[in-house]
Amino acid sequence: GYTMPYKNLDKVKPALEYSMTDLDHNNSNQKERYTTALNLAKTVKAIHEAGHAIGDFNHENILIGSNGLITLVDCDSFHISGGGDEYPGDTYFPRYAPPEQRGKTLAKAQTSDLFCLSAHIFQLLLEGAHPYQAQGSDATSGNWRDAIQENSFPFIETESTIRPLDDVEQKYKQLPPRVIDLFEECFGDTGKDLGYGRPTPEDWIEVIDSEINQAKKSDSTGNQVTKPEDSKEIEYVGATPWEKHNGGPATEPKDGVIERMKSNVMAPPLGRNRIKRAMAISAINIDINWDVLKVAISLLILILLFYILVFV
Repeated sequence: GYTMPYKNLDKVKPALEYSMTDLDHNNSNQKERYTTALNLAKTVKAIHEAGHAIGDFNHENILIGSNGLITLVDCDSFHISGGGDEYPGDTYFPRYAPPEQRGKTLAKAQTSDLFCLSAHIFQLLLEGAHPYQAQGSDATSGNWRDAIQENSFPFIETESTIRPLDDVEQKYKQLPPRVIDLFEECFGDTGKDLGYGRPTPEDWIEVIDSEINQAKKSDSTGNQVTKPEDSKEIEYVGATPWEKHNGGPATEPKDGVIERMKSNVMAPPLGRNRIKRAMAISAINIDINWDVLKVAISLLILILLFYILVFV
């Protein structure tokens, strides 16, 4: 075994609680909210680049300090790859999981992570609101899994009666257009149901970093905002007794107004750049065991050589 970094859990909060308290719009500014979201995107980027996936994207496992830095705990449910082997998991958190839930291959698990990342960023920017939290006679009521499966993204105008909660809608409309575009590309029916065009961590980093720089330029108070730390500063803390973490599996939140949906609505068409990325994501989801393929080709070559030597 090995000793993992110690984290003082008294100085951090789970991501959802942090969104609703420290990032409440009355207690935070735009730069603070975007800095935290940027750090989360960089965390996911670092994990994916290392050849892994989070899988169980649970707000209880994402701890945030007062400076907006991210600590991940209970990492034993990650999808890990190394040495040519993969060690998948089957745990997922319904509040954030896409309709396909959690993929079994690394590529599919990472694609699921993209949906979860956007859902968490949505909460960080909008005081803990859920992207499929809706009202109206067509909206689905029940648990979060049903809401994600059945509700269309309520912020996209359709003929359905599904619409967002009034106070959330007002804040959503104040988001920058590029941020709104990424949300709609992820949570529209194409991104939600097919997985095409879901924003990558790199997409979020580019857009949020740009918004932070714009906020710095327009800041009339003279306050300085610390640039989010590089991914090498991100802390990964596993589930050990050192954490003093006494929380069990998170239960389904019961907050929010969600009603029954009766119709399916298509999302707006993808832009050209999103179609290219959708094709790339589709390509990486094709499961090919290259090692087996190489062995099969080698055997065919040997059989051909044997035939030539014996019969020709």
